[in-house]
Amino acid sequence: MLLQRPKPQVDESLESYLIRVANNNGYENGFVA
Repeated sequence: MLLQRPKPQVDESLESYLIRVANNNGYENGFVA
């Protein structure tokens, strides 16, 4: 399964980027591994 990956923001932390990726792919906020 391919994930949708939004373009990272310049000042965005890796954690918030992963949360956005998870949200864009239908996962809950707590899913980030």
